[in-house]
Amino acid sequence: MLRFYLSIYLDNMFVSRETVSSWGSLCKRLSASSYYRHIFKNNKPSILKGCVPGFVSLLFSAKTQQDKQGFVIIAEQGPDAEKVFLDINDLVSRKVCFAPDIDQNEHGPALFVSEEEKSFDSAYAAVVSNERPIIITSLSALLRLVRKPGHAGSGVLLKNGGVVSLGGVVNTLMSWGYESVDSTVAPRSFTVRGGIIDIFPLYATRPVRVEFYGNEIESIRQFNPVSQLSISKMEAVELLAPSGYGSEDKIVFEELLKSSLSQFYYLKNNATSYTIANNADCGGAILEVDCLPGNLTGLVNGSSQNVIIFGSNHLYQKKLKKTLKNFSVVKKPLRSGFISKHLNVAVFGYDDLHLLRPVFSDTLTTAPERPAVFGLANIELGDYVVHEDYGVGIYRGLSFLGGSANQQDGITIEFANGGIVKVALGRFDKIHKHVSSGRGFVKLSHLGSAAWQNQLARVKKSVVSIVEDLIKIYSYRHQPRGYSYVSDDEFLDMLAASFAFDETPDQQAAIKDVLCDLDKISPMDRVILGDVGFGKTEVALRGAMKVIAGGKQVFFLAPTTVLSDQHFITAKNRFGELGVKIELLSRFRSKKEQLSVLDKIKRNQTDLVIGTHRLLSDDIVTDGLGLLIIDEEHRFGVKDKERIRLLKKDVDVLTLTATPIPRTLQQSLVGVRDISRIDTPPKERLPIKTTVQYFSWKALKLQINREVSRGGQVYFLHNDIQSLPFMVEKIKNLFPRFVITGAHGSMSSKKLEDTILSFFSGGIDVLVCTTIIESGLDVTNANTVIINNAHRFGLAQLYQVRGRVGRGSVQAYCWLLIPKKTLNENAYRRLRAIEHSSALGSGYQIAIKDLEIRGAGSLFGYEQSGHINRIGYDMYCKILKDGVDERLGATKDRVRPVISFQGATYFPPSYMPLDQDRVYYYQRLSVARGLDEVTAVRNEIIDRFGRLPDESKNVVSVAKIRELFVGCGVKKISLKNKSAAIYFSEIQEKNTFSLNRLQKLFSSTKRTFQFNNNGGFAAFIDMSSLDDALSFTAHFAELMRADISA
Repeated sequence: MLRFYLSIYLDNMFVSRETVSSWGSLCKRLSASSYYRHIFKNNKPSILKGCVPGFVSLLFSAKTQQDKQGFVIIAEQGPDAEKVFLDINDLVSRKVCFAPDIDQNEHGPALFVSEEEKSFDSAYAAVVSNERPIIITSLSALLRLVRKPGHAGSGVLLKNGGVVSLGGVVNTLMSWGYESVDSTVAPRSFTVRGGIIDIFPLYATRPVRVEFYGNEIESIRQFNPVSQLSISKMEAVELLAPSGYGSEDKIVFEELLKSSLSQFYYLKNNATSYTIANNADCGGAILEVDCLPGNLTGLVNGSSQNVIIFGSNHLYQKKLKKTLKNFSVVKKPLRSGFISKHLNVAVFGYDDLHLLRPVFSDTLTTAPERPAVFGLANIELGDYVVHEDYGVGIYRGLSFLGGSANQQDGITIEFANGGIVKVALGRFDKIHKHVSSGRGFVKLSHLGSAAWQNQLARVKKSVVSIVEDLIKIYSYRHQPRGYSYVSDDEFLDMLAASFAFDETPDQQAAIKDVLCDLDKISPMDRVILGDVGFGKTEVALRGAMKVIAGGKQVFFLAPTTVLSDQHFITAKNRFGELGVKIELLSRFRSKKEQLSVLDKIKRNQTDLVIGTHRLLSDDIVTDGLGLLIIDEEHRFGVKDKERIRLLKKDVDVLTLTATPIPRTLQQSLVGVRDISRIDTPPKERLPIKTTVQYFSWKALKLQINREVSRGGQVYFLHNDIQSLPFMVEKIKNLFPRFVITGAHGSMSSKKLEDTILSFFSGGIDVLVCTTIIESGLDVTNANTVIINNAHRFGLAQLYQVRGRVGRGSVQAYCWLLIPKKTLNENAYRRLRAIEHSSALGSGYQIAIKDLEIRGAGSLFGYEQSGHINRIGYDMYCKILKDGVDERLGATKDRVRPVISFQGATYFPPSYMPLDQDRVYYYQRLSVARGLDEVTAVRNEIIDRFGRLPDESKNVVSVAKIRELFVGCGVKKISLKNKSAAIYFSEIQEKNTFSLNRLQKLFSSTKRTFQFNNNGGFAAFIDMSSLDDALSFTAHFAELMRADISA
């Protein structure tokens, strides 16, 4: 049957005239028009009337193509200016800046940097730097007082090779109000580490790293604020004083613009159209524009008008195929178009065709750095840690070990009764953070007692049953599924071609993983991890298409009725043209409809069934199920999970989640479940602009009106059921024409569902609600969330609630309202963190922190919280993994030698100031596997902190030598000023190297050496210095590796 639909689909496909020059031709047509000449080439006052939004965007875009000078567009109101900015910024490659209204952040508390402030300073910097920008602003913003450029202290120019005082740069930044921080992740902050300074200018999109050698600048680089790693080199960077800096030498913004730019255009909103004027009085000669909004109605085949659509996707073509046969394509996103007889064109944007904003960007989004599962990142003094040999203690910081000649850093751990252990650099891999279930008292271990080893023995015994259960699942999942799917990918190609967006790199990799799994003979059990809105559902639908094409059924299980309905709508849109038979099984269907669906399932007359736990009922009978897709498995009850477990035995399983629960992570460790991570956000997604403000009804009215006036919807989160009705009535009084409704968990299920669905369908303008929206719908039209009393929420909760908006391609806003009072330190830190964590995908770091504590107490359904509290989550995981590896006969890591180096090995505080950073990189090098990992860590250190001092070079060299000798049968290496000793393991001595072979290798080095069997078989070699010892052992390791592989 699907073959039949495929033939129809292909028959209806057609190819448009996708001309590369379409954009250039359209701009030339506009610039040659009387409209263009009247407003841009006329020295006398003149105005254009009747300009629809699409025409305004394209007319000014055409001007940027013809005129390389900068100009200013001034709208009457801030929201109009912002709309025009977003549209034009999508279309042109020139520098376009938005300078927002003066009063948009008048209620903002000190110490918080608003998006409006950053946006305004970006415009200010572009003007002062003479970048010939396009500035889009409003009348009220023109009155803002700004610093007059050209005076002392207004800027600092940094160039490669230039001579500048680092201290002077720091003093300048401090005077400008920049904050000195440990790590530069947010605008208006800086960090100094030795000869490196990281600076995040208030007006910049990325921070810069300037590396000094004395007072000379060696390099300037942009870097990623999430990973802290460099992205690209720069020749120079100009640091400008903030627009509001200083109390003297101030002028209004309008005066600054007129001193730098000569062309000003004014926009007046006339409800359905704009008037464009080339003079502030909006007077002069009038020319009426004959443009109408883009509308397919009235256009017929054979029309003489040149039809242009913005986009190149099959979805666009299918919308037009019944009306038009020929049209040109411009590969740019345009919101709305226009039809003009005078210009002889009909232009259509994505809103005209009722589609989401397409994306045509070659720029790859950057994934945030992936945190390690085991690690000491961000460790603080007083944190509980676990030493594999000694037990649970308290981290007391770094301290030097050895004398002045062989100084090295070590971690100091305090145990019970004041016992102290100082762990040398080479054994940092034995230390873990102690993370427990968050309940109960953490008991410190006693040094010299057998209690710790006894505790480990009890844990190892307790996990035996878990290990056996995992092995059974592992073995079962590796049995053949009994059938295979067709390799014909025509349907997959059609589905991919109809996707309205560009897949992100991670999304492409996840799709490939799923399709490869389905090609294997054993069933798939894969988890797709990704932040909200990162494209997990599309990955699932690609897998579903392959299974359906292979003649099998697919069940798509969602935890709530509302979410299952949303998935149903999505699937209908994606599969509708391919003839896939889709059914919904939930409370949204009558009993009669449900019985009909059950009958279709039994008779294999449906391809895809989407539903809630109703899909897990005993009356569901099918022998054709091929794939089970589970959305947020952890949100199902115990009984449902048992039914899921039974279903999973015989079919392919794909789980979608934004929250990696411990069960998922642990099963991935042993290979029972595979994991694909989607860390890169979709290209069309924009970071949510987050602003902290004092609560005021004036500010609230501005924020709500701003969103609803652009056709959007608003979440207003007020997490108090008692006073929620008052807030609903108050907002209704402010906006009598808007639809305002309350929603909270104490409402009846039916009323709550009706309310949520009404909001989903666009019937409600403002939803005043509690935290019930925390894990709710994807409402792409809701792009403002206002959180009242934001200081009372946890960090993860704030992130989840903010994630309700920004799900589409429209700029989204999050307003965090707080009372006018002093915040406690923790609340202040949470608000600063959420304000700074606007980078897409940063939720994973937040989620993993909550995961460590929230979910560590009960893994795989076994109550193990007591053991986890005693030995820590990381240590528990290590024991569990070791147990599984032993049962599977997995090869243990080859012997990693212990290196004893009688020289200085540490990162000096002057080079790496923070203890947390030093501990982090010591452990990174300690657990690195292979030369490539050691080199990667070394390069990262140099990038962040500059050239390595001699002591730090030794740290890296020791790690490199350790990895070079892995697999060579060497258990210990001692490096001294005048000698080197290489101790060989007994097994290696007997099986791999004979004494004669070792003697030949040493002889080839032309060094004086001797063998000794005192305290273990070893070779002693004469050295001239420590540097000589490091160089020789590295060279000898390479000789041994070459001999082994020969």
